[in-house]
Amino acid sequence: MAEAQDAHVKLYWLNKSRAQNILWLLEELNVKYDVELFHRSKETMLAPPELSKVHPLGKSPVIEITPPGSTDSIKLAESGFITQYLCDHFPEGQRLIPQNWKEGRENQIAGETEAWMRYQYLLHYVEGSLMPILVMTLIISSLKSPNVPFYVRPITTAAANKVIAMAVFPNAKKHLAMIEQLLETVPDGGSYICGKTLSAADILLSFALIAGEHRFDAMGEWPGGSAKAAHPKVFEYIQRLKQEPGYKRSTDKIRELDGEFEEPAALKKCDLMIQTQQNHPTRRVVCSAPQDAMFAARTICTTCRSRLLAETVAKGASVRHQSTVPAASTFTNSTKTTRSNHDATKRHKHVPTHKPSSATSERIPRGSNDGNAKRRALDLFESTINSARRSESQAEADTQKLHQIARNIDAILHNARENPEEPYAAALYACVVDDILPLLRQSDSGLLPQFAYSKATEALRAVLEVKVNACDDPTLPRASELCGTLAEIGMKTPGRLDPFLGLLNWLIAKTPAEVDAAGSPSVDSALFDQRLLEDLLGCWKGLSLSRHAYKARGLDTRRPTPRNPRNISDPLYNCHVEFPLLVSLDPKKLVVVLATTFVLLSDPRAQSAASTEALEAVKKELKVFVQPFDAARLESHFTANPALWEYVAPRIDWAPLQARIQSKPKQPIEFHSPTKTAHANVKVPTKRISYSAWHKRLSTLFKLNDANGLREAWEELTNPVNDTDRADKLRQCPELFDYVLNQCCSKHGSGGDKFWESFTNQTMYYMNTIGLVPTIRTYTSMMEGWKIAKRLRSVQLLWNQVVESGMELDHHIWSSRISANGALGNPNAGMKVLTEMQAIWEESVANGTQHKAVKPDISSVNAAISGFLRNDRMSSVQDVLAWANSQRIEPDIFTYNKLLGYMLKKGRMEEADNILSSMKNSGINPDSATFTIILETALAEMSMQDPDAQRVTVRRVFAEMATCGLEPNQQTYAKMLHLLVRSGDGAKVPIEAVLSHLRASGLQPSPQICTILFEYYFSRRPRDWDAIRALITDRRSRTRVLTDRIFWETVMRHFHAAGEVRAALEIFYDMDDWGIWPSLSVLEPILRSLTAAREWEEAQKLVTTVRKQARPLSTDPDGRYYKQAFWFVARDCGLMQEEA
Repeated sequence: MAEAQDAHVKLYWLNKSRAQNILWLLEELNVKYDVELFHRSKETMLAPPELSKVHPLGKSPVIEITPPGSTDSIKLAESGFITQYLCDHFPEGQRLIPQNWKEGRENQIAGETEAWMRYQYLLHYVEGSLMPILVMTLIISSLKSPNVPFYVRPITTAAANKVIAMAVFPNAKKHLAMIEQLLETVPDGGSYICGKTLSAADILLSFALIAGEHRFDAMGEWPGGSAKAAHPKVFEYIQRLKQEPGYKRSTDKIRELDGEFEEPAALKKCDLMIQTQQNHPTRRVVCSAPQDAMFAARTICTTCRSRLLAETVAKGASVRHQSTVPAASTFTNSTKTTRSNHDATKRHKHVPTHKPSSATSERIPRGSNDGNAKRRALDLFESTINSARRSESQAEADTQKLHQIARNIDAILHNARENPEEPYAAALYACVVDDILPLLRQSDSGLLPQFAYSKATEALRAVLEVKVNACDDPTLPRASELCGTLAEIGMKTPGRLDPFLGLLNWLIAKTPAEVDAAGSPSVDSALFDQRLLEDLLGCWKGLSLSRHAYKARGLDTRRPTPRNPRNISDPLYNCHVEFPLLVSLDPKKLVVVLATTFVLLSDPRAQSAASTEALEAVKKELKVFVQPFDAARLESHFTANPALWEYVAPRIDWAPLQARIQSKPKQPIEFHSPTKTAHANVKVPTKRISYSAWHKRLSTLFKLNDANGLREAWEELTNPVNDTDRADKLRQCPELFDYVLNQCCSKHGSGGDKFWESFTNQTMYYMNTIGLVPTIRTYTSMMEGWKIAKRLRSVQLLWNQVVESGMELDHHIWSSRISANGALGNPNAGMKVLTEMQAIWEESVANGTQHKAVKPDISSVNAAISGFLRNDRMSSVQDVLAWANSQRIEPDIFTYNKLLGYMLKKGRMEEADNILSSMKNSGINPDSATFTIILETALAEMSMQDPDAQRVTVRRVFAEMATCGLEPNQQTYAKMLHLLVRSGDGAKVPIEAVLSHLRASGLQPSPQICTILFEYYFSRRPRDWDAIRALITDRRSRTRVLTDRIFWETVMRHFHAAGEVRAALEIFYDMDDWGIWPSLSVLEPILRSLTAAREWEEAQKLVTTVRKQARPLSTDPDGRYYKQAFWFVARDCGLMQEEA
């Protein structure tokens, strides 16, 4: 047995075959094994001819076992024989075989245990009796497939249905009935087929049952309406097998090797049979919709659900959503807005030079009253969906190439394990750079399939292992090249920094510094290798390209000073801002790389060996990240790199930036009015502070868990300079304090509990000092926060205090308490609170004090359901619904939608259909939220469908809406597009289908739709400039009647981010013509880019134009309008000269 454990096992695996059973078995046996993958033909579903070289029958599974210390191997075929052999010869196999003999009856006839007899029988039964039924079903069902010519298909379909009804279905019923009986009579009351523990018989039986799980219903009419209803224990057993850790490991293994795993239950046809009661009470209606159109790839397709939804709305009135957006032609007499600050005709119109034609150059004359304007605009809009794309056949060819490249990488790695002395790193790197990267660059999405990404990263890791030990090997790629390749592949692991780190270790180890008598580095030490120094600078250049913070804001230049000095007390702050991904992966490794690079480039040996100008530029950038650290804080990051710390420690000669900043006295900022106006000396009284502005600022700080930023914001909020009325203003904004308390309570348990507790107390204390009394809403906000933090005890304590205070309760705080107990308490806690609420109400009615109590209603029930569903407590949900029924509380549409969304999310389609049926019986009409829930489920599966199936799915979604009496409006189209664009290039075809339907409906594309499409077209690689130009031209034709401020701001942001500052300015001046003023947060990065490029004339024109715009808030020179960053940049650059 011990010798067998060291044997080498190879599995020849075929998709959608019983080889998956053997893979699961190997996982349970805990043996070392390899897997060679084979795939069925997509047309015939037959095994590939290459498998015939493994076994004469060309079938799978087949395993090959090589004993330790031997070159001779044996090959085994047939699942039952393989299972029996492996369990008999490997140590872990003994736990998968039930006990053989009854006690005292060893080696006697009939002395075997019942469990062992079952085990032996099932090993032969599965392959000999059960699987032939399923195979026969597949073969006969193929006579109904689209592969059969359409003119004979009715005949073959009728024949197939007859054979299934006469021969297949009766046998299937017998088999499931027998398995049901076996599960009811398991020895010792176990939950597996042979007893209380998993056995090899369970593993062998799993493929047949999982493959047939969704096929049985298609065979005929079962008692109770479905196979699951007729044999519930069988289907419970199937789900139990699918939750086994070994089964999950086997499926994960295939996903790792092949990029995906498709369960054998995935059908090409949805054969769900629906019983119809009209005219033909016993007639079976078979839906032949493609399986890809099914909402959740489980049991029911869109056509079937359409019938259920149609029946649901049959008892109520149809809900029609009409578009309320008027046609463009109704506004042709709009007053033309003129510009008062500069002559539009004198403007220079810049267009992107590297595109075939400008995105802003095609213009429709303003004020045109062409009667065909609407049709022309729609024609232009439709042109956005007709741009050229790579054909589907090309995409499939690329996928085949990637599979071949993955096999080549496997072969190189296998050879490297067999012959480790032979060089292999260069060959692996060539596979990635010469083969994979060109295909990645051609891809519209800019992403690799998962299997190709896994192989590429595996190859690069192997190259890294060699490179770190031979940085000066000329046959290997340079460290900077490796960094660039890792970034382009999109490797999201700490390994991104390994080439950089390896080069630093090599430089320091191979060029040790001599020390003088005092132990300080000597100036006589050898110089660093200039070639490796250049490589180091290249590494920094590649790393610097991943700095996203300034690009996100649209800035072309980076300041050599910290972006936010107030947060310098957190030395990692600048790293968080500039390298968010790398900090999240491994902040210590990032700090080590930055600090060591800075120190090494400051070393005189480096300055003598390389270009001083290049070194100084890099050091200036690195200084921003390194200077906030003192020696103690820096050392904690070098625990895994002691050799580097030994080099860095004696060379730390900077004072932490924190001390210098904190030593400066805090000076109040003076704000100056940008223009001389009649309002210059008039202070506009303010009754309230801006809730939205403070909410946005505090929300950002809470998301970052920025304690220092919150302290400063709170100080600025509660104790501002030159605002003696702040306390009065804050008393008028209690909702801001409710929000702060909610966020503080929700942060408990996420780290820094002392700070959040202190901040909560500080907020409550300040409310008390200004006379702002907490309301029931305040306490509800705190309870909701603690619910998020999963602090049920805090919820209970606060509840007790509120009750003791005698404060009048409302539905909201009761619902919050019920939901918290349902989600966080024991299974009965939520129900207990609900019954307590009912008891208090009944007592108050008896005492005549019902005005002081709250009567439970459907909102209370929904709160309990929400809490239970959050914790997957469906049995508790059923108890609540039963209680509500006893209290005559009827479910509302929210109840049904909540349950429906949960069932669809979990893939429990049969229960989802039951919910829809219950809605029908209750006379509750599905609303737009119901449709949205189903829509999200449908569209989530669309990225895995082929283009034809995607078009079918879109058509059926709209057909389903029509069946349910829901007419799509602009919001519906926008919601669909929003869901689709998440899939990237995989959404191309369905987006085209939705846009075509929109055009056919006669509705105008809304600003929201255009914004979604613009961001989608702009995010593609390469950018779809033809579609972008057509979209902008369409919006220009209607901007005078549709004030698309958000759309045009989005265009400006993206043009600027792409480096097209002039094109962004062109849009700005057009908006000024139209009387639409973009927000200053959009204009600030554009102004920074102009000043950085020293284009002072353009910068002055931009500032002057904004100053002359009659914006509502510009009349208050001391208001927050002039405290925005745009004006700081303008003043710092001397662009705020007063006009004569």
